[in-house]
Parts: sequence; structure tokens; C-alpha cells
Amino acid sequence: MKIVHTADWHLGRILNGKSLLEDQSYILEQFIEAMREERPDVIVIAGDLYDTSYPNKNAIKLLEQTIDTLNLEMNIPFIIL
Repeated sequence: MKIVHTADWHLGRILNGKSLLEDQSYILEQFIEAMREERPDVIVIAGDLYDTSYPNKNAIKLLEQTIDTLNLEMNIPFIIL
């Protein structure tokens, strides 16, 4: 069984007044491509999906799009803690 473990995505993070969402989107696209190659049996995301308790709608949308691609289109199960 191939398991991919990841954590601490902190989507929506703002650093020195600059949103990192565009960079995070790029990295998640690269992650999706890596999962196409690796074809894991399950992906585990262990916490800190968002940077705050109240993420903005763009951060939520980015996570939903990523999960949609990986889970619904590519049929990779998720465990999210």
C-alpha cells in the first residue's frame, strides 16, 4: 500500500502583507501532478489546512478544487485530520 503523508498547508497565509495563495496554488498543481505519477492508495493530510480559524473564500475554494481533482477525478481516497 502506498501512502502519501502531508501536513501544514496553511492555505491563505499572508506574509509581510502579501498573500501566498498564488504560490500555494502553484505548489498544489505540482502536488497533483506528482500524485498522477505516484498513484498512491491514500493521501493523509495531518492538520493545518488553513492558516487561520476563519479562512477566506479563496483559500477554501483552492482546497475544494484540489480535493475535487485528487479525490473525485483521480479517485484517490483522503484522510484529513
